[in-house]
Amino acid sequence: MSLNGALHIQLTLAKQDNQFHISEIAINLARPNIAQRILVGQSPQQAITRITQLMTVCQHAQTAAAKLALGYPLTDEEILAIEYENIEQGFWRLVIDLPRLLDVELPLSIFIELRQAITKQNSEKIKLYAEQLFQQLCHLTPNEFYNLSNSTLQDWLNESDSVMACCLRQVALIMPAGVDNNDKNSKAAWLAPIPDDELLTTLGKLIQSEHDFYQKPHLNKKSCETGSLSIMQNHPLFALLSTLGSVGRFVSRLLYIAQKINGLSGRKSKNKITGSFARRPSEDTDEKGYNLGWVQTARGLLIHLANIQQGEISQYFIVAPTEWSFHPEGSLSNTLIHSRFSSPQFAEKAVKLAIVALDPCIEFNLGVAYA
Repeated sequence: MSLNGALHIQLTLAKQDNQFHISEIAINLARPNIAQRILVGQSPQQAITRITQLMTVCQHAQTAAAKLALGYPLTDEEILAIEYENIEQGFWRLVIDLPRLLDVELPLSIFIELRQAITKQNSEKIKLYAEQLFQQLCHLTPNEFYNLSNSTLQDWLNESDSVMACCLRQVALIMPAGVDNNDKNSKAAWLAPIPDDELLTTLGKLIQSEHDFYQKPHLNKKSCETGSLSIMQNHPLFALLSTLGSVGRFVSRLLYIAQKINGLSGRKSKNKITGSFARRPSEDTDEKGYNLGWVQTARGLLIHLANIQQGEISQYFIVAPTEWSFHPEGSLSNTLIHSRFSSPQFAEKAVKLAIVALDPCIEFNLGVAYA
């Protein structure tokens, strides 16, 4: 197994009449607890250096979460670097993976320029290329898109000749009625994008008390979805987007990117995207103290938890967004189980689109078996 872990998804299809329905979805997300194994016994500064070296995906966010968990403050430049990274990661699925799944060719020159500007932390060019790329995809400015109403969003989805609207119409066709729809009976819930102290206290206790929590996180025994759709919970379009399945998740990603681009003016991030929480050990219980750092990433809530004893790390856990959204009883299973398709090929493509919409931070393998 690689340091990043592996995501294996196995579909079981059953044929009924002339349709195929998904009778089972088995999700195996196996990720080694690198942090506990490699960081325990290290000094905080050694740990930060190792995390920066090991984490190649969302490196700025991972380093920031580590610093916060280990008691270091973040500079305005470090927070802004996370925002740039979030914009890049937000665009990635829309520019690379979604068109590839739909056999759509998309010019990548502006995206390449944007990535180069982010590498150089050139704020002026980042804003310029991000706005250009957004308009290339949507034929709207980030500000115009972010302020769409329910009716104007529906008009855009149905009538716009922009590459992204065309792609999302294809997604809607691949998903039959009733498929990939977060209905009110779904067991999944939304994880708060900005955690308060009560939530952080609960998460801290669960991380320390359940040995596999970092692999299968939950709240009140319920899986929770994190990511762009949950981050947009307070947006006026959320009620509509939460009924549109994968289309809604892709639109929410566009809203998320638009929000980030709109907030790029100035040297500081205008959005609260990081925080820390300290829990001191209680004298009358065996509960351990800890420091917890969190970062809101393009994929959702990232948490690092550390316990430091006599200048060395005695405990360290990372709970990544992918583990929330790809819980065995999470959004993917709840929204696709028992869905019906005209062919196994359509079923496989629909599931791949649903996976990309949920946006795992690692590569995935999809297998198909027949009942």
